[in-house]
Amino acid sequence: MKISRLRHRVELQRYTETQDSLQGHGTNKVWTTFDTVFAMVESVKGYVTFQTQQIEQTITHKITIRYHDYVTSENWILMNSRRFRIRNVENLLEKNRFIVLLCEEVFHAREYFRVSVNAVGDALETDLPPEN
Repeated sequence: MKISRLRHRVELQRYTETQDSLQGHGTNKVWTTFDTVFAMVESVKGYVTFQTQQIEQTITHKITIRYHDYVTSENWILMNSRRFRIRNVENLLEKNRFIVLLCEEVFHAREYFRVSVNAVGDALETDLPPEN
């Protein structure tokens, strides 16, 4: 594989819990970036069936990165504003040079609603937050 194909900059993220700063009794659950790498991102059509687990999952993208032994299926990929859930990690040719991540793109729809002051009944207005 040519290294020049790894042209997309992606962030590897993990789910972490931090101590709540307000009360000190609870925790905040957030996604934190622990590494930024270059990757080859390819679209994949169809479904992948894992015979041993007897589940059927949608695989939408195949992402190839350099080998890192700490990347697992519990991590996520963030590319620009797109988020990918890692479903399977394969060591390409078992040579510890590249790993192939079979991923599912996850879409998060955000809609914020507020009740209008002069609303009659259950009228709601869609209020999208300003872009950061």
